[in-house]
Amino acid sequence: MKKNSIENKEWQKADARVLGQILAAQNIEFALPDTTRIAEFFAETLLAIPGIASCRVCIENVIFQKGEMENELCAGCETLQEITAGQNEIRPRGMGIRCMLAGQANMQINTIDSCQHHFGFFVFRIDDPDAFNVYKPFISNLSNYVAISLENRLQRDLLRKARGELELRVAERTEELKRTNEDLIREIAAHQQAEESLRKSEEELRAFFSQTIDGCFYMMLDEPVRWDETVDKERMLDYVFAHQHITQINDAMLAQYGATRGQMMGLTPNDFFKHNLEHGRDLWRRFLDAGNIRLESDERKLDGTSMWIEGEYIAIHDRQGRIIGHFGIQRDITKRKQMDETRREQYSTLHSIIESTDALIFSVDREYRYTSFNSAHAAVMRAIYNVEIQLGHSLWDYMTNAEDREKAKRNLDRALAGEHLVESAYSGEEKLSRLYFEVSHNPIAAGDGTVIGVAVFSHDITERKRAEEEIARSLEAEKKAREIAEILREANESLSRTLNLDDVLQNLLQYLNRLVPYDSANVTLLEGDFQLRVAALRGYERWTDIDMTRKITFDVRTAPVLKEVVATQKSLIIADTRDHPGWIRPAGAEHVISWLGVPIIAGRQVIGLYSADKTEPGFFTEEHRRLVEGLAGQAAVAIQNTRLHDQIKRANVELEQRVIDRTAQLEAANKELEAFAYSVSHDLRAPLRHIDGFVELLQKNMGISLDEKNRHYLDTIADSAKKMGILIDDLLSFSRMSRSEMVNTRVDLTELANEVIEELKPETENRKIQWLIGTLPQVRADRAMLRGVLVNLISNAIKFTRPRSHARIEIGVAQESPTEITIFIRDNGVGFDMNYADKLFGVFQRLHRTEDFEGTGIGLANVRRIINRHGGRTWAEGEIDSGATFYFSLPQSSEEELP
Repeated sequence: MKKNSIENKEWQKADARVLGQILAAQNIEFALPDTTRIAEFFAETLLAIPGIASCRVCIENVIFQKGEMENELCAGCETLQEITAGQNEIRPRGMGIRCMLAGQANMQINTIDSCQHHFGFFVFRIDDPDAFNVYKPFISNLSNYVAISLENRLQRDLLRKARGELELRVAERTEELKRTNEDLIREIAAHQQAEESLRKSEEELRAFFSQTIDGCFYMMLDEPVRWDETVDKERMLDYVFAHQHITQINDAMLAQYGATRGQMMGLTPNDFFKHNLEHGRDLWRRFLDAGNIRLESDERKLDGTSMWIEGEYIAIHDRQGRIIGHFGIQRDITKRKQMDETRREQYSTLHSIIESTDALIFSVDREYRYTSFNSAHAAVMRAIYNVEIQLGHSLWDYMTNAEDREKAKRNLDRALAGEHLVESAYSGEEKLSRLYFEVSHNPIAAGDGTVIGVAVFSHDITERKRAEEEIARSLEAEKKAREIAEILREANESLSRTLNLDDVLQNLLQYLNRLVPYDSANVTLLEGDFQLRVAALRGYERWTDIDMTRKITFDVRTAPVLKEVVATQKSLIIADTRDHPGWIRPAGAEHVISWLGVPIIAGRQVIGLYSADKTEPGFFTEEHRRLVEGLAGQAAVAIQNTRLHDQIKRANVELEQRVIDRTAQLEAANKELEAFAYSVSHDLRAPLRHIDGFVELLQKNMGISLDEKNRHYLDTIADSAKKMGILIDDLLSFSRMSRSEMVNTRVDLTELANEVIEELKPETENRKIQWLIGTLPQVRADRAMLRGVLVNLISNAIKFTRPRSHARIEIGVAQESPTEITIFIRDNGVGFDMNYADKLFGVFQRLHRTEDFEGTGIGLANVRRIINRHGGRTWAEGEIDSGATFYFSLPQSSEEELP
């Protein structure tokens, strides 16, 4: 798929059964009791996906593997185990845990990350990348779904624990207050003791108020109010919104609103609902009517940003029943809402795929209750039983036909016992209106292997089944019916395993002979729009030359019988070809008296023709026709499968040839480049040697007779020849750089930089240069090439700071990440205009005059080519007369990768 995109048509190659198992796996995950079961279950589910040889599921402190892997557990998984097992917590996302198997050949890694936490990995060893890539986006969606489910489970456990503690404390407090009140009534003399007890209780309540992770607050009214039918509720609501103020608030509540205590104290409902006052008034009406309310609501922080809250609010009354304020406890559920939305989008994508298939898909638990179904299954249930099915309801609530129920229950029970079975089934009360299906029952197992449900996939085979039933009713004996069914079954299995077209066609004629005792038969395939070519034949050796018969091609436009079969896509029986108008009798077919022709149809188009011949007239019957038509359906599928297989083989051959051709082109280009380098090295150097030699002879011969002007001309010619030689050397070095073999070793950049600076000391004599060399890392690279990079960049810094009385050159690390490291060389030289920065690394591109600064314009081009070969990047920043900074990046290597 293109970038793992579902929009690409590659997903249509996916097996609907495998996709159904993925969907069922998502639904079943909610029923798995613990992480161990989850890891075991998904390892077994993922191993069933085509292209995967083995898989390992690493979740929290559990690692479960199915199949063999050459690699042991990596440091990433061991770290994950240590964190979750030792500290009893989930690793926050983005803290550096990665699977060390990533990037290895035939390995595929999918992280299991939610928005907040890292839960682990799906690790696959791939033996068929093409098959695996079809399912890659679905596996990615599944890993995201598992992460969201685990995050929800974690958040749900935390919420349940907090609520349990709150309810326990409230119950304890309620019981304590009850005992306190009873003590006050019975023992007025113990007033001081009761006050002390009350004081302690208030301290505990304040401690709970300040320490709970949920936001808590009190809002109290300036004056008590009544809320009943005796008051104008709208006016009273105006009063409540304006005269009820925050009087107590805990730190968790302040954190939710991103505010200080000073900003929150004294706020009124008008302040909290100013973004949507009508929404706030509606909530308060319901709250005041009931005296309490539990809700999820989209609210606003003080800065206006949106947040989702989940809260419970309780009105506080005085002894007269008047409302004096209310207490609230709430938590920020914005992240949970966002994760829920992400999960809904992912589920919607997978659900749309399942919905788009023609297959009928549903799943049930061990109580036969629906856990999922697609619209195709719902439509069939509606058509057969006139019901609208719902999740959570028993299948037996809808399947009212006793025979259907008995057969369905028998198959489901076998699947619940762990058996995979595929068979034909029917539904419907009246036999004439029955719909027939090929049904696959697949057990759904938890991580420990316990079967917790069944996924059922059905394909409508009504037309084929009715044809088979018609054939079966036409046969005189039950034994014959069983024989025909066995033949068709054997044919289906044999044809499904055969991918060679000739073998398929010969098998078709063999199975046809077992159904219809013909004297001779053939299969012709349609080529183009009109040509029927004999592709396979049997039984003709008694009447004709087989090799000649194999070459026969019929034009349907000139053969009326064949034209009729192809045009109408209907079978044709001719009782006596001698009396049939338009019958063409080619040589070798004089024995054909009785003839049966059946079209082979694929995708509503005729792709070929079955022909059965008999020497006696009137032999073929309607029963024979139906038998051959049943086999023709299987023939169409088998032929199309072989053609698809041949197309794939041809595509692979073409791809291999393209690779060979491209390799040859590259080798030819390299040879041309080597020839060019040879020409430069030999042909161009000869004229330069002549120029230099004759200039030297001319200077010696002329001696002192040369005036200053002519001597200057000769010196200029000699210098130009030397510069041309240097330029040729640089060009040769530049051309060899892309062809020379790289030898990657551990390179200490600090040591290499100091070595280059020491080598360039002759160029810095009598100059004041301040060198600032930072601590540089060790990298994996070709040392000789990297030395060339530093020589060019440091030489440039020395050269372009020449006008400075006090030069400053700095070398250090600009940025370091897990994937790459960036090195900079900065100077305070003449700089350059950033408008021309894109020309710096081009061949012969110079931003300064040769008269001012020597050079050939090749050095920086060589730098870029070397860094590109290492997989890095190069760029520069500068300002005229304010210095320049040159950067190059290299891929980051782990300690294990460094030799």
